[in-house]
Amino acid sequence: MMAKIKFYLISILFITSPVMTQDRAVDDIAGSSQFIQELGNNTIQVLGDMTLTENERYNSFRVLFSQATDIKTLTRMLLGRHYRTVVKQGHLKAYQKSVEDYILSEFEEQVQLIGFDSVEIIGTRPAKGKRGELLVRSDIKVKEGDDFQADWRVQKKKGVFSIINVTVLGYNFAVSGRQLFQSRIKELGIEGHLAELHAEYGQRSLAE
Repeated sequence: MMAKIKFYLISILFITSPVMTQDRAVDDIAGSSQFIQELGNNTIQVLGDMTLTENERYNSFRVLFSQATDIKTLTRMLLGRHYRTVVKQGHLKAYQKSVEDYILSEFEEQVQLIGFDSVEIIGTRPAKGKRGELLVRSDIKVKEGDDFQADWRVQKKKGVFSIINVTVLGYNFAVSGRQLFQSRIKELGIEGHLAELHAEYGQRSLAE
């Protein structure tokens, strides 16, 4: 069984490895679209493999999205105006780890809840700003209920594609997450919020 999960992880890293072409996502529409398509396909494959245990499926999912997500950028986005204070207080690495746990747990829970059946790329458009990011729209078919669309914000740095935001059914992950983080930091303080994140999400960090 362990040999099989190792095969999944190696395959995931190989398939999602980018090709060194244009420097920005907006200049590489085909590569950005393929990146999201393969991410969707691999997610469905991993979470649908009933020969793996629940923890093995989660660990495979975690590695997949860890490779596909820019945690440093998302940490800065979620912390907003608190980012500089976090850096000054020496808590940045701890926050990056907690944000990773938070994002991956939330993504996995939503994917499992929705029950993805297939993902199809249906369009792209340049994202706002001057960093050359691209919004990749996908049509997601589910096993039960109505199909829906998701917009993935993709960036490309030094030939590497990564996700820095996703909007599904009107829910903007970065905006909603930043609002939540601001609220919790205001109530608990930075150290208190870190402790809360660790208590709620840290236990699923590569489950045994």
